[in-house]
Amino acid sequence: MKTNKPATFAKPAHRSIFVATFATLVSFITSSGFADERETFFENNIRPILVEQCYTCHSVNAKTLQGNLLVDSPAALRRGGDSGPAVVPHQPDESTLLQALEYEHWQMPPTGKLPDPIIANFRKWIADGAIDPRPEVATALPTSNSDRKELSKSHWAYQPIQRPEVPNVSSDWPTTVVDSFIQTQAATLRRVPGPDADKATLLRRLYLNLIGLPPTAAEVLDFVSDDNPDAVERVVDRLLASPHYGERWGRYWLDLARYADSNGADENHSYPVAWRYRDYVVRQLNADLPYDEFVTQQLAGDLLEADSLDERRDQLTATGFLVLGPKMLAEQDKPKMIADLVDEQLDTLGQSLLAMTVGCARCHDHKFDPVSTEDYYALAGIMHSTKSMANLDFVSQWNTRTLPDPVIEAQVQAHQEVIAKAEAELIQLSMKAEKERTEEEKQAIEKAKQNLEALKKNAPSLPQVMAVDEAAVKLVPIHVRGNHLQLKGDPVARRLPSLFENSMPHPTMPEQRSGRLELAHSLFHSQNPLTSRVIVNRLWAWLYGQGIVRSVSNFGIKGDTPSHPELLDWLAAEMMHQDWSLKAMQRKLVLSRTFRLSSIPASDAAIADPDNRHWTHYPMRRLEIEPLRDSLLSIGGNLDRQMGGQAASIYGGNYSEDGRGKNEFDALRRTIYLPVNRAALHELLATFDYVESGVSVGKRNSTVVPHQMLFLMNHPLARQQASELVRRISIHPLLGDSRLASDATIARIQIMYLELFGRLPDDVEVKFGQEFLQQVVSAESPDTILENATVTAQTQAWTEYGHALITTNEFMYIP
Repeated sequence: MKTNKPATFAKPAHRSIFVATFATLVSFITSSGFADERETFFENNIRPILVEQCYTCHSVNAKTLQGNLLVDSPAALRRGGDSGPAVVPHQPDESTLLQALEYEHWQMPPTGKLPDPIIANFRKWIADGAIDPRPEVATALPTSNSDRKELSKSHWAYQPIQRPEVPNVSSDWPTTVVDSFIQTQAATLRRVPGPDADKATLLRRLYLNLIGLPPTAAEVLDFVSDDNPDAVERVVDRLLASPHYGERWGRYWLDLARYADSNGADENHSYPVAWRYRDYVVRQLNADLPYDEFVTQQLAGDLLEADSLDERRDQLTATGFLVLGPKMLAEQDKPKMIADLVDEQLDTLGQSLLAMTVGCARCHDHKFDPVSTEDYYALAGIMHSTKSMANLDFVSQWNTRTLPDPVIEAQVQAHQEVIAKAEAELIQLSMKAEKERTEEEKQAIEKAKQNLEALKKNAPSLPQVMAVDEAAVKLVPIHVRGNHLQLKGDPVARRLPSLFENSMPHPTMPEQRSGRLELAHSLFHSQNPLTSRVIVNRLWAWLYGQGIVRSVSNFGIKGDTPSHPELLDWLAAEMMHQDWSLKAMQRKLVLSRTFRLSSIPASDAAIADPDNRHWTHYPMRRLEIEPLRDSLLSIGGNLDRQMGGQAASIYGGNYSEDGRGKNEFDALRRTIYLPVNRAALHELLATFDYVESGVSVGKRNSTVVPHQMLFLMNHPLARQQASELVRRISIHPLLGDSRLASDATIARIQIMYLELFGRLPDDVEVKFGQEFLQQVVSAESPDTILENATVTAQTQAWTEYGHALITTNEFMYIP
């Protein structure tokens, strides 16, 4: 059987097509997969309580250990003390820790029973397996902030960024500086890089990583047959220049910025103009706005000078970064609401920009990192001096600002003059006493009233954005245990955390302004040890699935250490040298040989380096829901590529009342433009590990569970797009192309593989496709061959075949 298949297509090891029926086409793989989510639950809800309520008497730092019980490590909890195991995973009722918290046989803490929601969190944590990311054996921690400061002097993340020399590698394997650092460590550890990916695999990898859409069949064939040495560079440059680049990479930033279209929390009101911030992010990433300007606009854009009207609009819109978070709008203790709002802002800022968990210092000195409560309230003073709320009514309202627009301003002014004229006319008509009016005069008055109402209803309005403004400068004292009603000492002067003292000067805070602009400038001081390291590590993680530092939002003492510290510092220094250009850095990363490696590890790598810490092969990973859904629409030819604008059919009401009933996800636009309802997340997003949109997320969970495959098998979206793909292939312009088989059925199978997987099928897969199609036809008409079947029967067979291919791992993964 001749398929005219180019020899340059290699057979991926991860390919999987199963035979006969749908049931055998899919194998379900269950996975615990929720570890990251459970770890987050532990860090947010369990560890702080253990530290605050238990460590004094039950940790290695305790002056006198009570009951022979330690609670500062997983092993110690399982071992327990005099009363037996403190924690029995999955068995809360057998766990003496929970019994003590519930005041059953013991009463802990002895100062008073904890609130029921906290105890419920412990029960849930134990029932879910008691996931505990702390070291198995605890070591004594620094007990004072001065001790933590001393510890920080040796911590890798707080050291000055110094551009290391590029290793001199004797082999010819490296093609870029990145490869030299990777190869040097691999050689030292006797690790051998795997083979390079074939060209078709590399092209699909580039497309899905850079624009979140698959290449077309024609693009694959053209690239594979392009022997020019700069073929890859030209593809990379084209993709970086694509407007779809900002849609793909903007989604990563929106995860960090905890973007959503509703408030969530207690009052789930819609955010009707949040989309303008989303569009700002997409637009600026497409324009490659330098990262230092990109962040500065989001922290203090309203305080910057603008060279144009468009720039001023962008500067105001950018500050939505500080307003987008969830808020307890109906909280009647308004000072508490503001304190919580500031805490949410600092937590987001610290994790997203500095990979610091500064929020841990709200109630006490940070237990691990050199961040004191004084440091926390020094930063809090900046946000307390910033207006994020428009009012503090019974149900408070977040702050919005008007975008300048001379055209609309002129329209508003002209319309107001028309309204004023209509009001004057109504007054004139109404001057005669009511009992002296004729029927004609009454009708004229009624008509004038209706006209005035219509004019007011249809009045043009200036566009609004969620944005901050300056407020009166307010310094805040330390809040004892985070309680705004228990204040300690004098108000704390605004400044950076003291850990930066060794590397850079504190900015001088202005007396009449919040200090946001000074804070933003300090983030990009040439001696700031964190900002550049954090963002280049994120770029690496977004391309490879894992960062050089795997705890991408925690560079602290308890975070991971970098697998390649010299490479990280070289990238951080290069980021500054490239004037903070994100695209320039991404170009360097994707043109490296490390990025071009096959996802098939070398023979011994899977055993010697199961976590691929040394990057000896490319880590294949599942698509996030956005590029997965977008790819489905793309292969079906139905993707609406319109950019920007208001999300579909969610405005004008309370999400809690009408959020789930809408069919906004029937829209054919890219998923980034569909609404995110914090209180009622759409089932499609929830099924495929969408972020917790109320917090900054640096890395999404990735689970493999049966209901994901069931969704693709049973949801109309996948089958509809399979049907559309079949329709497209039946009239595809590549039919008859000399690079494909002359046999029509084989050529259609080849085009289907090219569209879905970015490669040609091998002979075995072609044969399977033919047999599958024939089997579907035979099920309806046992004596009919495919070519003689009715058009309806053939279309059904091809649709079943296309749908089967869509449900395979190969379609859902970046190769």
